[in-house]
This record gives sequence, C-alpha cells and structure tokens, in this order.
Amino acid sequence: LVILFIIGYGAYLYWLHTQKKLRAGYVALLLGLVLLAGTVQFIMLIRARHYPSINEVEPARWRDFVSVLKREQYDPMRLFPRKTQFLTEDDWRANRNPAFDVFRAYIEQIAFYVRYFLWQWGNERFLDILFTNFPRIFLRLGWQGILGLIPPLLGIWGMVHQFKRDKKSFALIFVAFIIASLGLLTYLNLKFSPSDPRPELKFREVRERDYFYAFSFVFYTIFVGNGAYALLRWADAELKKKKFIPLPVFAGILLAFGFVPMILNYKTVTRRYNWIPAEYGYNMLVCCEGEKAVVFTNGDNDTFPLWFMQTVPSLVADNNPNFGKNVAVANLSLLNTTWYCKQLKRWGAPVSFTESEIDRLPQGFVAKNNRVVLLKDIMIRNIVATAGGVKLNWPDDYESSPQEFIQKVFGSGYQPKSPVYFATTVSPDNMQDVQPYLRLEGLVYRVVSEPEKTPGEEQIDTARTRELLFEKFRMKSMLDPRVEKDENTRGLLITYAHSYLLLAMEYARTGNYSAARATLQPALRFEMEGPQKMLLFYHYSRFSALSGDYQSAMGAIDSAMAYAGNDPRLQLELIIQRGLIAQGMGNYPEAERMFQQARAMQPDEWQLVNLLYRLYVDQANYSRARELLTDWLRRHPADANADRLLRELP
Repeated sequence: LVILFIIGYGAYLYWLHTQKKLRAGYVALLLGLVLLAGTVQFIMLIRARHYPSINEVEPARWRDFVSVLKREQYDPMRLFPRKTQFLTEDDWRANRNPAFDVFRAYIEQIAFYVRYFLWQWGNERFLDILFTNFPRIFLRLGWQGILGLIPPLLGIWGMVHQFKRDKKSFALIFVAFIIASLGLLTYLNLKFSPSDPRPELKFREVRERDYFYAFSFVFYTIFVGNGAYALLRWADAELKKKKFIPLPVFAGILLAFGFVPMILNYKTVTRRYNWIPAEYGYNMLVCCEGEKAVVFTNGDNDTFPLWFMQTVPSLVADNNPNFGKNVAVANLSLLNTTWYCKQLKRWGAPVSFTESEIDRLPQGFVAKNNRVVLLKDIMIRNIVATAGGVKLNWPDDYESSPQEFIQKVFGSGYQPKSPVYFATTVSPDNMQDVQPYLRLEGLVYRVVSEPEKTPGEEQIDTARTRELLFEKFRMKSMLDPRVEKDENTRGLLITYAHSYLLLAMEYARTGNYSAARATLQPALRFEMEGPQKMLLFYHYSRFSALSGDYQSAMGAIDSAMAYAGNDPRLQLELIIQRGLIAQGMGNYPEAERMFQQARAMQPDEWQLVNLLYRLYVDQANYSRARELLTDWLRRHPADANADRLLRELP
C-alpha cells in the first residue's frame, strides 16, 4: 500500500508539473495532512504506557507500536490465491485442492458484498439475496424488502444524474465508493460468510464482516440523495402537466422513504432491554469462586462480556466496582501472544515463568508423536501445574503426552491454591491435559483433584450447578421476547442450554426424573432453532415418559419433530421415541404405525424389528410376531437370536 501511495502521489505531482500548477507549499500541505491523519494512531502508544486493565497488543514501546500498525499479529495479506477458492483453511494454507478458480472466487466475494449492501436498506430478515447460491438465489424476500430496494435504485439514478451535471464531483465520490467497496474487498481477501447456506464451505469468517464496508455504504447515500433530487425534479415537471398529485405531497412521500431503512432495521439494531452480553459476563464470572481464579475462554464472545463486567460498573452486577476482579480471564486465542501471557501474570494468574522467560518462549514446537504444541498449550500446562504447586521442567514436561502430564500433576494428589476453570465453550482438544479432572459448575468446568468415576462420563456438581442456574444467574434479557436474538446471542443460548441439559441428565441418571424435567423447563423457553431445540424437547419427552407422564412426553416429542428438519437420522430417532411413548400409553395401533415407519426407513436394522416383536408379544399377537421374525430370518438366516425367539413363541 505504501508503494501504491508513493506511485499515485508521484503521478499526481507529475501531472501538476505538466499543468504548471506544482507549488512547494501545496505539496508540503498535502504531506502534512497525511502525517496529521496518521497521528490519531498515537493514542494507542500513549494509552498503552498507562497499562490499563484491557490493553490489547500492549504497544507501549515504539517497536510494538509499529508492529501493531503493520498488523504483524495477523497473517500477512495475500491477494492470491483468493480465500474463497478453498473449502477449508488447511487447503488454503497449503494452496492445494482449490474448489473454484480465481475468477469464480472473486465473484463469490463480490456476491457477499452485494448481500451486505442490500442488508443496509432492507434488513436480512426481509431481503437476503445471494446470487452465487444458484438456483436458490432469494434466501428471503418479503414486501418490506422490496420497499428496501427503493433507496439503492434511487442511488443508481443519482449516479447517472450527477455524472451528467458535474463529472468532477461524480468522479470523486464514485472513486471513493469503488475504493471502499471493491478495493477493500480485493485487499482484505475475506473467507466465506458464516451465514452462507452452503454446508460444504468450511473456510468461513468468525462473524459477518459487513462493517468493514461501512464507508462504501456512506458514500453511496450521496448518490441516493442525488437520485431523490433528480426524482423530485422529474416529478415537478410531470406533475405540473398532469396535476395528479401536489408536489409537496409527493416530496413528503419521498422524504418518508428516507426512514424505511431505519424502520426495517430498528428491531435488529436497537439495544433497548438488551443486557444479554452483560448478563452472560456476570453469569460466567459468578461461576468462578475463589481468589486469584483463572478461567480459560474460547473467543471474543465469551471474553469481552467478562472484561466489560470486570471493568465497567453495571446494573446487572448492582454497580459493584469490584465485581469479578478475583478472576483472570485467559483467552485461548490471545494466549498465543507473549504480551497477553505477561498481562495474565500481572493480573495474578498462577504463572511460574518470569516476564523475560515469557518473551523467550517459542510460538510453538513439534513434540513426541509429531504433536504440535503452541504457546497457549504451554501456558495451559504452566497455569494448571503452578496453581497446584507442581513445578514443571522445561522443555520435558511441556512436550510430554497428555497422559504423562496428568500423571505428574494429578498423580500424587492435586491441591490447587488458585482455582482454575475452563468455559464450557472451550473445545475438547484444549482441555485434553485435564479432561478426566473437570467438574461442571454452571457455565464452567472446574479443575478438581478427583478424576471422573466412569471414563467419558462428565463430573457434575449438581448442588452448585443448580444453585447457579436457578438462584445466582441473571437472565432477564435473555428470556425477554422484546429483545431480538441474533446468531451470536443464539450461540450463548446454546451454551446455557448445554448446562441445563447436563444437569437434567445427571438427575435422570440417578432416577430423579421429576427433577430432570423441572431442570429442562426453563431451557425450553429459549429462542433457539433446529437440532439444538429439538434435543431439549427430545430429552424432556424421554424424562416425562420415564416418570410416567406420557401425555407430556407425546407433546414434547411432537415439538421435537417440528425442530428436527429433514435429517433422516434425527427423524428416525424421534419416530422410535414416539412409538415407545404410544406403547407406554397403551395406544398400540399408533405404536405399530411408528415402528413400521421406522422399519421402512432402515429395513435391515434388528433394533426396529425387535421393537415390533416386543409390541406384538405384549399384545399376545403371536401370529404377527411369527410373521415378523419369519420375514427377518428369510433375509438374515444366520441370526441365531431371531431364530431362538421364533422357536420360543407359543
């Protein structure tokens, strides 16, 4: 970019020279303005030297400040290959197996810019078009969305009008618009959108990136204004001839259209009543007991709410300025940076490394069995071990296998002086060094001294989790129907639902089905969609059936089927459950219909034949049972179990 600026600026100076307009004062003024514009970045340098509680990248030294400006913490920008050529990140990094050529990949990125552009006027709930998703181009289209098309259409008219009347101002605004849209799109080389409806595209941005193009949307509003002016001029001439409608009335209607984007987008963008992020931060922090506690978090969505609640006195925490200050938030993404590791140590996290030792830690290395160890993996082990008073040896204990690490740290009894937690949003591969020693407490897993009794069966502190879910947590906004729940919010709802479900399943494991049902009932109110909501209704139905309330079980399973979609595996499981409920109610014809429907989906599955067999035996309908087993043995003659059941029939 610097080279392009120098070339462009040099070309401009040469043009001024050819026009005999080159003046030293003018050149100095231009350079001065460029330098002045750059000084706004110095706020980072000044702020960082005061070491505030949130000090990302910590550019307190000139070298670090320059590094931030050069964005060295990110992958270097590459125009080619385009990221949308590849289905996975691994393929892009290795430049292998491109799914699309460069041209098609660029069209994919343009398609998402157009999609983001249209969202600004009509809102994605009413107008969502993705022309590369052929043949289903219109993902959503309502009459509100058609209204939202009027401003961008006026913008096209405004372009033509301004080009005819003032080519210089048109060129200035149009070039600025192109640079802020296509230019930025080309430079950023973004991945696929997270909301792309095509499931095969795995290489996606973590969130929608429409905000990157905000300046292009602003520049386009100038053309919209010109289009409105051109329309009024045309209307003035036409209405004088036909006198169909007074010009002031027409102008008022046109002015009203300026409020269309605001009206269509208001429900989505308003923050009124929406305390969900603050409530989530509060609820996560209230799970973390003890002084100098550490909680490992996964990404932005489960880190920034915690930082906010620790830094800003909030109504959610009763304006307590010290709320959450006992917890050091260890974001796993940032733990791959030395500056954040040093900040964690200053916050009181149990880190045995000195700051100079942290500066010398590697970004990663290859350990035994070709296992890749990153800086975050080093810090996880160090914090867990130091909290328990265990001294690790460098590098042996950091390159050892998870089993060897667990044996050293937990083998002789783990007694943490500082509590260590992992958010439930953290992926299992980041918890492999402590997996058997995790116990669920609300929204976090606590590292404890006792391993799980049954391998693979999670430990749950039922009393503590119930207290948190039903007494400590603040969830007013989350359950408020007036609050719009976007995709990120629904992700938080899934996190809550996961804890409710695990607690309910623990109650069910001990035979307390009424407590299991009562635990799941609040989660059924969450505004969730698809398989996640289906899973809650499925288990509620199962617990209801086990407690003998077949009527509630049937209603819940019907609700689950409404959320299951077209996944045949889910449909099969729900059909079987519905048949079992009908059988428990004594509605044998309905049970038989469900089991036969399931059998038609998987005719060679013995479990389904066995369900029908037991249903017929319960009714003493031995002739149907005999026909069923005979048919099965004709296709599976080697099934000794089916042959035995057939011979045992009266």
